[in-house]
Amino acid sequence: MLPLIALVTGLLVINTFQSDNRTQELAEVDAALLTDDLPPAAFADPGFVQFLKTRRQPASPL
Repeated sequence: MLPLIALVTGLLVINTFQSDNRTQELAEVDAALLTDDLPPAAFADPGFVQFLKTRRQPASPL
């Protein structure tokens, strides 16, 4: 019985820890979006995504 209680307690602790980490990650993303110069809608714009993809490609030498 004791191993089962230890297992359940361990799983609950792991779940709480993972949930706290995920909440922290989401808060960081929200803060970055809200403090950025671009409006959040720009990140959902397909044209903006394509612009970012083409900007990352190195220019070919002439």
